[in-house]
Amino acid sequence: MTDSIQSRLKHARKSANLSQAEVADAAGITQPAYSQLESGRTRKGTSLIPIARALGVDAHWLTSGRGKMHGESIEDIRLRNLQLEIDIHGEESISQKLEGVIPGGLHGVLDGNIEISSRLARSIEPPLQQPLGWLDSPHDDIADAINISFDEDYSKNPSTKKDFIELVKLIKEKIQDGSLDHDLVELLKQNIQIMTRKK
Repeated sequence: MTDSIQSRLKHARKSANLSQAEVADAAGITQPAYSQLESGRTRKGTSLIPIARALGVDAHWLTSGRGKMHGESIEDIRLRNLQLEIDIHGEESISQKLEGVIPGGLHGVLDGNIEISSRLARSIEPPLQQPLGWLDSPHDDIADAINISFDEDYSKNPSTKKDFIELVKLIKEKIQDGSLDHDLVELLKQNIQIMTRKK
């Protein structure tokens, strides 16, 4: 029943009691694009990680059929962290950084054809300028992913910290919808790091 990506997409969507439009909206794609994925008419250039998040299923299971439908595997954590890097820096930039590191390229991982093993994860982290083991730890928030730490005075005011996190989420949305180019993202990242630097 769930031996193809199309059948897993449909099974997960029906299990979550969601319409195609609801999944598409939550994943940040159009309903026709999602419909084509679920029917098997296309997969080119579409990352399934945001769709897995929207469906509330394990991305590794959705892309490969391996592992459990629910419950985060180490492969899912690695995929999610890689997607976070893509969200922050852009797919083209990450693809260039990882050229020659991943046999079959970044799309092989995003399409579920290549699994991020421990050995591959350790090879991926240095070009991403992340410490060894970074891919294996959940990084749920963009501030954590870009290594921002709040000083004590700043973190004492939860509403200011919450506002800052909302601003970072808004920037992330703008990155995903293409309204911010890579150079502006890097400038914003540097300014955010300066603003939150410990004195």
